[in-house]
Amino acid sequence: MTDRVVYKKTPRKFFDLLLFFMEPSSYEFGVPIWIIPASKNYHEKEYPKLIKEAYRIEKDKPNQNENDGWSTNGYNSGILSPNEMIRIIKYVKSKIDKLNFGFDFSLTDGWLNINRRGDHILPHDHSMLGLSVVFFLTADNSKFTLINPNHMPYTIGKYCFFDYTPNCNAGDVLIFPSNYTHYVKPNDTDDDRITSAFNIVT
Repeated sequence: MTDRVVYKKTPRKFFDLLLFFMEPSSYEFGVPIWIIPASKNYHEKEYPKLIKEAYRIEKDKPNQNENDGWSTNGYNSGILSPNEMIRIIKYVKSKIDKLNFGFDFSLTDGWLNINRRGDHILPHDHSMLGLSVVFFLTADNSKFTLINPNHMPYTIGKYCFFDYTPNCNAGDVLIFPSNYTHYVKPNDTDDDRITSAFNIVT
């Protein structure tokens, strides 16, 4: 684990190896997407401790995202050091380790988001770092959305080119190519939507 902020470009072989070792959960508009389900005892065992850590981080960091809800993205370049989110990193790392990649990788660029009613996250991408990870501490309620790079919101034959909103539950870990633009729709519930994001690089 590291909190370095400058990375080499991830080689194409990284994706080839990943596709070999782990079949994607789905291909949306040609993009491989992996959803690693929550641990069976997530709500009873991990959830209380992870949520406590998330709110502790929020208390320690000023909010600089007036329209997007609270996020460490506006604090000190947005990057949290591993010792600031020990439990969250441990959980995410344990889920990814189960995939048995078969090659070395690093989990980097950790940050945290808390979206309350009306809060959202604007479209963005994570550059060409390799793969990005979103850990859903709480249920997503169909808010996280990947933008279709083809920008063709209509149907041609049986192929539909709408944006993709995966069905992610509390405790799930989502992996997708870092360079794909994504956003979070406004939270329309009274429950806080809490996520943590990372990048995977070789």
